[in-house]
Amino acid sequence: MKKIKIFSRKIPAWLGIAIIAVVGLAALIFVLEVKLPFGKTKIPQPKEVFSYSGEIVELKEGKIIFIAKKEENIGLKRDKTITATVSDKTVYIGREKLNILPTDLKTGEGLSLLSRQKISFADLKKGDKIIAVSSENIKNRSSFEAVKIEVIAAR
Repeated sequence: MKKIKIFSRKIPAWLGIAIIAVVGLAALIFVLEVKLPFGKTKIPQPKEVFSYSGEIVELKEGKIIFIAKKEENIGLKRDKTITATVSDKTVYIGREKLNILPTDLKTGEGLSLLSRQKISFADLKKGDKIIAVSSENIKNRSSFEAVKIEVIAAR
């Protein structure tokens, strides 16, 4: 039996070839991201959903229409157009001010990187990224009454 020298030790040639083949296959799978049938995992879906995030495509009187992408919302099987109905009870929150350094160490004011501030429906714009929150389960629904609208990225 022929032996090859690896790391100053002699091992059988077949074992050396097997090790190289396994390492090569693992590298190929990692680099090419080959999807193997036994590697599929199913992400558990929530039974209830109380918010969706997305980009505003249209603003109407009392309604915010936005596109919720499946990649950004657990529970969606495909991108979905959603209508959030708003009222005078809806709370609007914007993230506008960027705090570089704390402003007051005694009160803790200004310690977060992005500060929240109340805004109004009139401050919303087409293209804003929002989170629309409901007080009830909105899973599988394309319209609902929003209790809170939070702007996460203003256009």
